[in-house]
Amino acid sequence: MDRSVDPLSRLVVDRRRFILGTLGGVGALVLGGCGGGEDGGQGGRPTVRMVHGAVGFPSPFASNGGPGYNQMSLLYDTLLWKDGRGQLLPWLARDFRSSDDHLTYTFDLRQNVKWSDGRDLTADDVVFTFEYYAEQETLSPPVIIQPPQGIAKVTATASHTVEITLEKPLVTFPVEVAGAVPIIPRHVWSSIDDPGAALDTNVLVGSGPYRLDKYDGDGGPMLFTARDDYFLGRPYVARIEMNNITDAFPALLTGAADVARGFSLRDDILAPFTSNDAFGMITQQGGYIAGSIYWNLGQEGPLADVRFRQACAMAVDRKEVVARLANGRGLPGNPGFLSPENPFFAPVRQYELDVAGANALLDAAGYRAPAGGGARQAPDGTP
Repeated sequence: MDRSVDPLSRLVVDRRRFILGTLGGVGALVLGGCGGGEDGGQGGRPTVRMVHGAVGFPSPFASNGGPGYNQMSLLYDTLLWKDGRGQLLPWLARDFRSSDDHLTYTFDLRQNVKWSDGRDLTADDVVFTFEYYAEQETLSPPVIIQPPQGIAKVTATASHTVEITLEKPLVTFPVEVAGAVPIIPRHVWSSIDDPGAALDTNVLVGSGPYRLDKYDGDGGPMLFTARDDYFLGRPYVARIEMNNITDAFPALLTGAADVARGFSLRDDILAPFTSNDAFGMITQQGGYIAGSIYWNLGQEGPLADVRFRQACAMAVDRKEVVARLANGRGLPGNPGFLSPENPFFAPVRQYELDVAGANALLDAAGYRAPAGGGARQAPDGTP
């Protein structure tokens, strides 16, 4: 597989206000002055206006993609969560520990957490969550939430203590499961057989820092308002408005939006922000991949011939792809998929551009080039 581009993303921040740290992901993020002045009626707390409408329905089973997950996470919490450095924090669980064999994790839940309808969140809800996700494997899979794999059992050992036993040690469990799976209330979802079809906002009972006050369908505007009784304290941002704005950067300049982001942006788009002291810019390596090529190794003929595949890899000008698709702001693709900056990067053979070498390799492998030009022929005479 060839990953041709790994573009840089840009983050532009309005210095007059604040950085809303949970937003953004891998995109270029621009924050402008907080909307609505000081949001009268909210005690001077600001409103943030986003440029994207709803990405799916904001339940754990109908949100869509990374942006949809971010929207859903305003309503639901996980056992653990990450800080800005990627370090795990206690969240719904005030503490957790692993057994010596790393097969059993014990989570001590906070005792002051309430669902948005006022009912208490207990260990019973956590057990139900994992059992409910497991049941979905026999149905159509949820859009976003993949049922956690490798879990042997989940048990409530006390009203606010949960033990999760794994089938085998899994080093990614704290991050990929405990830090990612939204906990849902038993009293809401136990009567719902098809969670992906449950699109009534009445089911959106969560423990998260916000309530959903407006939803007009996929792609439409959304309004989130802060829960002042949130167990970690009153959220600083009182309202989050999400509107479907086509061109985010002009909207930011005119004050119609507080956030804009994009991949590998042209200099002319960034110029109004780089020349304005009210904005700062953060550039980070994005996780976006453009131009992937996957070989069908099960097909006979040239695709089953490693020499043919190697010749193709040698004929791809990855630097030119970066220049064309990412305006030069990116990394040439890595045949091992992950970029060198990724902590899980494993070195594999790299193929520098060598058209002459690719032709020589094809010649030696019996892929003949017609004298008058045109497509080469495979050893069996097919193009």
